[in-house]
Amino acid sequence: MSQVGYAHQNGLCAPDLSPNDDEFLNGNQWNLDNPYTQGADIHALDAWDIYTGNQNNIIAIIDGGVDNHRDLNDKISGGDSGWGWGGHGTHVAGIAAAETNNDQDIAGVDWNARIHSQRIDGLDDAGTYQAIIAAVNFSANVKVLNNSYDLVTIYEGDTIPGRYSFTVGLAAAYAIKANRTFVAGMGNSEEDYPGVICFPAAYENVISVGASDWEDHIPDYSQTGSHIDVVAPGDFILSTLPNNTLGFGWGTSFATPHVSGLASLLVGYNSNLSVNDIANIIRLSADDINYPEDPQIGPGFDVKSGFGRINAANALNLLRAPNSIHQWSATTGTDYSTSNYYLMQFIGVPGLASGNYLVKKHEVRKNVTFAGSFCTIRGCWGRATTNGFSLASPNYGMGFCEIVPGTLTNTGATLRTYVYQVYTTTGQYLGYYPTTPSNVTFAYTILGILNPTISGPFLVCSTDTTFNLDNLPGGSTVTWNKSSNITIVSSTSTSCTVVANGIGNGWVEANITGICNPITLRKDVWVGTFESTYVTGQAAVCPDSYYTYTAQVPGGHSPTYSYSWTYPSNWYNYGQYQNTISLVTPMYNPDGGTVRVSITNDCGTSGYSGITVYPDYNCGGYFSLYPNPASEIIIITNKKSSELKTKVEDLNKTYTIRILDIYSNLHFSGIRSGDTFTIPINNLTDGNYIVQISDGKNIFNLKLVIKH
Repeated sequence: MSQVGYAHQNGLCAPDLSPNDDEFLNGNQWNLDNPYTQGADIHALDAWDIYTGNQNNIIAIIDGGVDNHRDLNDKISGGDSGWGWGGHGTHVAGIAAAETNNDQDIAGVDWNARIHSQRIDGLDDAGTYQAIIAAVNFSANVKVLNNSYDLVTIYEGDTIPGRYSFTVGLAAAYAIKANRTFVAGMGNSEEDYPGVICFPAAYENVISVGASDWEDHIPDYSQTGSHIDVVAPGDFILSTLPNNTLGFGWGTSFATPHVSGLASLLVGYNSNLSVNDIANIIRLSADDINYPEDPQIGPGFDVKSGFGRINAANALNLLRAPNSIHQWSATTGTDYSTSNYYLMQFIGVPGLASGNYLVKKHEVRKNVTFAGSFCTIRGCWGRATTNGFSLASPNYGMGFCEIVPGTLTNTGATLRTYVYQVYTTTGQYLGYYPTTPSNVTFAYTILGILNPTISGPFLVCSTDTTFNLDNLPGGSTVTWNKSSNITIVSSTSTSCTVVANGIGNGWVEANITGICNPITLRKDVWVGTFESTYVTGQAAVCPDSYYTYTAQVPGGHSPTYSYSWTYPSNWYNYGQYQNTISLVTPMYNPDGGTVRVSITNDCGTSGYSGITVYPDYNCGGYFSLYPNPASEIIIITNKKSSELKTKVEDLNKTYTIRILDIYSNLHFSGIRSGDTFTIPINNLTDGNYIVQISDGKNIFNLKLVIKH
């Protein structure tokens, strides 16, 4: 007897992705790995264990220029040279993407991303516009634009924040509509200008970033507002400065590149992400910040920290199994509600000159059913590629879609957007903008864990047949079950192999527990040959008529098996497709008999089964015959013309009348017109006959019994 002395779970070794940069190792980069307050950082180490970036990605630094620092020089990709603003842009660039794991200086959030510099120091709004456009147009690899600046008004030597710029807003919209993530700092003027809304942070679809410190508090200078998305470390952040030096800085300017670096990691990890996907993943994954000193602020979103301090590891984990992200769309909206007329300012809307207009707002909705059901939904949001506008800010031609609150379920949701009927202020109608309600296309994204599904064939034979569990979340436990006419040969957590031990309806079932709630999935199958096949169609048939017969295969699974049909000898096969056959009866006296079929599937050939068919002797249409039984004469009446008496063509139409016995022997033939025909029959012997009435296009049959 053997004995086991020691056993442990089998596994693999993982690399240690802690960088060797000097300042990271000595603890000066608390923003990446905080030695002072546990967890009050962006969780960079855990994130780098997942992903360190893509060297093809470029982060554009819209700032005062980036110096050719030794920890940046191998990263710089085109753009402006030189630097101003006291090295501000160089400091920002190092935080986002300094050369990392190179035995010197600092680590950047994205180890591999390159840097493109566009200088705006000393430029007006038009110059800033051009810098943003130039960054977007430089390369499709420019995935993220970092904007660590405020638009300010200079008044008597002071700079006053909160200036709105239509021009810079157009540039931000250009970047976002090109699917480039636009990240901006909230501003540092909360103490002097509390609640002031700063731009570009407040433009639509911009990720707006406030600052946090090494104790996970929000510094007093960090601007607040309902447009804030998240905060990131911004207080005493060590980074690169001109002339190969390092230094500390504070402000939302230095919080912002943490988010830009994270956005670059996300789009490097999954290049299909949209700007809205990236923004919502960053929000969903953020760590909520508590305020013990202010119990009035509860958990969740608040105007000081938004959705919380960014967590790069959480963000990347949302893109990993068992989670999956799905970018879906839906068309044809429904006009849900319409406002009264009111005055609206439109800016940068394609087809409209910027200015004031009279409008009627239409809320457009769409109920959608997801392509798969979810056991857990992490988040659901609209994307800017929707061709409807926002209610709050219908400007710059930016698309908008959202989930109607309270409608999201694991299988569907209600989406909404807004379109506008636009009039000049003098009342001239200009049309719908950006489109009509029925032409709206909604773009939306679901992030969550899909319920697994069973895939496999419909048919189980005596040879091995395997069924698989698709989208099975890791950590799930699965037990398989089956109907009595099936035997399980082998099974794992993701597959089950079976064989038939009988014939008839059957099923295979997976009972799943784990990350999702316990669920049972069943797949209905057919076991063996199709012995119980039956045929549907018309039993009583008329001459010269068209009928379709269908082989009803168990489970409704009909298409591509082999079908062999038989039918009465004097019928005509008009055409056969998969499990149906079309038959035409002869002009006179169709044979009775059986329309039958046998089916060959992968398990074998079934026996024949079918439907009994017989001539219908009451195919007279709108003709009647009296008396019946008859001995001397019969009277045939055209009920249609008798009842309506309005159509001249019915009254003047001629009909060919034939009387045949059951052996198709002709005993009378004549032509009549009008709506009543009298036919002598005294020369016919007793028996059963068929009276055929033809109008040249149709033949009508009436059964006649002669009895003297």
